[in-house]
Amino acid sequence: MSNLRELGIQGTTDCHTHSGTLDYYNMFTKNIPYTQSVDDLMLKAKLAGIDNVVTFPFPSSSYWNIKFLVEKGEWVPSGYSDFPYQSENEILLRACKVNGGPIFPFLCIDPKTKQQEQIDYLINLWDQGKFFGLKHHSLATNTKVSDLTKSGFGDFMAERDIPLIVHTSYLDPFSNPHFALDFAKEFPTVRLSIAHLGWLDETVLQKVKESENLFTDCSTILQITDFFKSGKFLLSTPNRLVPNNPAQSGRFTNEMPEINFFSPKQLKKLYFDAGLSVVYETGFPTAIYPSYQETQTHGTSERLENLLSSKKKFKQILEIEKSLIVKYGEELRSRGNNIFIVGRKF
Repeated sequence: MSNLRELGIQGTTDCHTHSGTLDYYNMFTKNIPYTQSVDDLMLKAKLAGIDNVVTFPFPSSSYWNIKFLVEKGEWVPSGYSDFPYQSENEILLRACKVNGGPIFPFLCIDPKTKQQEQIDYLINLWDQGKFFGLKHHSLATNTKVSDLTKSGFGDFMAERDIPLIVHTSYLDPFSNPHFALDFAKEFPTVRLSIAHLGWLDETVLQKVKESENLFTDCSTILQITDFFKSGKFLLSTPNRLVPNNPAQSGRFTNEMPEINFFSPKQLKKLYFDAGLSVVYETGFPTAIYPSYQETQTHGTSERLENLLSSKKKFKQILEIEKSLIVKYGEELRSRGNNIFIVGRKF
């Protein structure tokens, strides 16, 4: 197998890697990956023909008691360090120094607690030239990147021209890539990389294209496109770029049985075959509503059923949904998490 240099591609930088630490949450929930040494990472990069590497700790921090976090979802300090990512950042810097290769460490931050302690620690390291940027992992910290605006981290980065890489996803209430755009509005001079291709949100990618200080990376692009292709995750947003045709079957989670994803056209045929005429059809909801999850059984965001239980809010959302259906037609109805069809006998 040829590497990048053998293909004539030189000067490449892998701008999104995790190394030097353990991901305690993944390890105790038996998920992978949960570790990678800096030396192993750099060996892989060399074999692949990659010239430079940006790396940061794995997402979870030993500051938190992993047993409480995994079993109860509670954020209880473990007593092993003074603030989040203290141990992880220090061991990563040490491993990068020992390796001595073309590697650029970014350090992790958590705006949830001990903000000033983290900032004071980072100021000391930055003034010594120890690191090159910061990494915020929204899911691992259960915080939004927009939370950085009022925590002191935004001012710290802006004053010292420190770049930031942020995790994005539509699979949890914290990682919506639009939260990164909110941060960028508050701190337009901070160089911001919206990771994972902004989860293929066309609006976000257009903003990246138009801005000098917004960037993205294609980390896990094969995994993201496979999610869409296999139907493991359905993202109901008209902004999503569609890398493959919609899946016909799949699972929302690994625990759920295999289910079939019907299109409105397929359902209308089933009605016709059963001797019914279609009176009305719609997909609902077709849009994503910030801070609300439709199908969650537990978590920190409010259930969508609570939002819809308000007659006033339900009426507003229904009008939004109707306008979207009229504008985008059957394609958008197909993206609704639920397709409703009303029929009557001939």
